[in-house]
Amino acid sequence: MSFPFGLVGVGRRGPAYSAAKAALNAFILCFREQLKSTNVKVIELSPPAVQSELHDYMTPEVGRKIGMPLDQFIDEAFAGLQDGKDQVVVGSVAEEKTFHEVLNKRRAMF
Repeated sequence: MSFPFGLVGVGRRGPAYSAAKAALNAFILCFREQLKSTNVKVIELSPPAVQSELHDYMTPEVGRKIGMPLDQFIDEAFAGLQDGKDQVVVGSVAEEKTFHEVLNKRRAMF
């Protein structure tokens, strides 16, 4: 699983997090390229923040309201996987059209 913040960053709040996600995305793109002549399909799933126990440190009442509802995420992720996509982006950290333009330009480099 990758994350859109690897492409757009989170600024001062998380440079190491953004760098790690960018590295993971580059690894996936290279790995996919290396395996393209095999029967292995490398799928990258990029989730948004999802309502879960991850943010319980803020108290469950507050933390569980952050992000997309889990059922919605599962439905959208599964739909992307059923479509046969090798990159499934659920939600967006920017205007969707702009985000996908950046994403597609990055993919074209590999």
